[in-house]
Amino acid sequence: MSQSADEYSVEIRDHALNRVGVLSTQDLTGLTVVRQATDVSTWTLDIPLSSDASGLLMQDAAGIVMTGPNMLFSGRVKQWEQVTDPDSDLGDYLSITGVGDSELLSRLLCYPDLSKAVTAQVESLLWSGNREDLLVKALSNLTRMGVGVPASQHRGSTAQLTADWQSALEACTSLAYTEFAFDIIQQDSALTAVVRQVADLSGELALDADSGSLSKLSVQRAAPTVTRCIVKTTSDSVASYRQVIPADGATLESIWGIHETLITPDDDETPAQAAQDSVSEAKTAMDAASGTVADDVILDSAQPGDWVAVKDGMDVWRKTRITSITTGFTDGVIHTCTLGDFSTSESRAMISRRQTARRLARLERQQ
Repeated sequence: MSQSADEYSVEIRDHALNRVGVLSTQDLTGLTVVRQATDVSTWTLDIPLSSDASGLLMQDAAGIVMTGPNMLFSGRVKQWEQVTDPDSDLGDYLSITGVGDSELLSRLLCYPDLSKAVTAQVESLLWSGNREDLLVKALSNLTRMGVGVPASQHRGSTAQLTADWQSALEACTSLAYTEFAFDIIQQDSALTAVVRQVADLSGELALDADSGSLSKLSVQRAAPTVTRCIVKTTSDSVASYRQVIPADGATLESIWGIHETLITPDDDETPAQAAQDSVSEAKTAMDAASGTVADDVILDSAQPGDWVAVKDGMDVWRKTRITSITTGFTDGVIHTCTLGDFSTSESRAMISRRQTARRLARLERQQ
């Protein structure tokens, strides 16, 4: 989808988030921004050293603030490089690699108990509740950096998180699952976190290779991560365990075999409900589609994380998520996007492996 660069404003900020300059329309031709739904966004910029903007962007902790149709993005310079290349159309130029402000989450640890000081923290703590409540709770670690955090609207399915000093980004990513997207943006002179419930656009945005709207698509099927649950409940400080195999789990086991997990239900949730939710989540994550949308497809209403419909090579329609949207300023403004499911079995297994590694390291320290 091509738009005019005149619809976009890109301001330069200093380390204190003050707006100190702008990128000219000519400078914009070297800018590319990749927005992610549940990860750190990135941006790159190549501009001539002779540009008035180059000196501002070379200052420590400088950044940009981009405003455009249905879009607000901000982030700091991560690294810059001064290049002398006689063959370049830019002459001597500045090559910049930047990150979105959501990068702050990767620099913060997720405290197990946000109500306590560091000296009073515990080694791990189980969080339970609806996804938005827990997501906002994890984002509240940002207050240590003076970043504003929104109030939860108490939306989403129930979830659990073992808070044991993972990064705040990892905690937020696992909690957002397929229901939410999050980001950090600059509004006025301050940074604030945002949480957005993703939209289901599959009924109005259908993409397929025959029409040219899909430039590439692959689909995959993976083994389930959960078929039965060991449900832990505690009464009067005494823990007890029971096994629950939902009907969906039994069907999966007849093909894939047993895949167990340990869960703790919420206070208002029965063991059967907790197990069913866990197996249903794993069943949904078995199928995924990934690919790239052609750059002439109109995506005015879409944001990273939203759901769209895609048709595969066997004429089967599937729902999948927009994982990232790339905006490039060359010959107008061009948007492309990648498709894929953040909650595929492999990504969930990766998070599980990280948690296991942390627990093993903790046990080794105790020996």
